[in-house]
Amino acid sequence: MLFAQYYVDGKQHEVIQKGFPKRNALKYRYFYNEKECRDYIQDVLKKSWYAKESLLKLPLLSHCDSQESLENTFVKLVMKKNLR
Repeated sequence: MLFAQYYVDGKQHEVIQKGFPKRNALKYRYFYNEKECRDYIQDVLKKSWYAKESLLKLPLLSHCDSQESLENTFVKLVMKKNLR
C-alpha cells in the first residue's frame, strides 16, 4: 500500500497516492491555493521528522533530495491533483 502516514500535534495525517484506496475514517484536507498547501507542508515538516521520511516512500516524491525539493514537488502534485 502506498501512502505516507505521520502524526502532527497528536493528529493522524495521511497522504495517499492517486489510484489507491482511501480510508473512510479520515477527514480530508482541501487546499484552495498554492500558499495554503505550501504553508501546510512546511508546518508538517517543521513539526514532524517522521513526516519527511514517510512522504519520501511515495514513488512520486521519492526522487526529492532536499526538503525544498520535497516541498516544491508536493505542492505541485497536490495542486495538479496528482496526489490525494
